[in-house]
This record gives sequence, structure tokens and C-alpha cells, in this order.
Amino acid sequence: MQVGIGSWCFPWAIGVPKYPVPKKPLNMIDLLRKAESLGVNFVQICDNYPLHIMSEDELYEIRVTADVMGIELGTGTGGIKPPSVGIP
Repeated sequence: MQVGIGSWCFPWAIGVPKYPVPKKPLNMIDLLRKAESLGVNFVQICDNYPLHIMSEDELYEIRVTADVMGIELGTGTGGIKPPSVGIP
């Protein structure tokens, strides 16, 4: 069995839509550090952390940091919506 944490473990630290933004929002590198301190080797990046709007440099930093820490990454979503173009 693999034990890990996800970004939904800390929703208020990351930020919740329609609520005040935390003074220092938890970023993904901070979440990886938290996982490392807890001794877990898996982090699920859920839909409360928008990977699709991050730059390639930010995504690369997350990947490299996770690799150095020996942490496997996964993604999760609350749902997906297929593009409407070309779908009958």
C-alpha cells in the first residue's frame, strides 16, 4: 500500500474559492516539503491546485523537486469536460 497526501489535505492553506486568500498560500513546493517531513512518498495534486495555468518552468520545478525528494506525483480532478469542437 502506498501512503501519501494530497492538495485537498490543506485546502484552507492553499486557498478556497470565494473565501479570503491566505496571507501566505501553501504552494506545491511547500506541499512536497510537508510530504517529505511526514515521511510519505506520494503527493496527489487535486483540482484545487490548477496545474493547467502554471508555466512550464513552475511545472519543471515541481517535478525536479519531487524527484530529488523521492516523491511520486499524481493528479486528481473533480471532473472533466471534453472540448465541444468536433464532438457530435
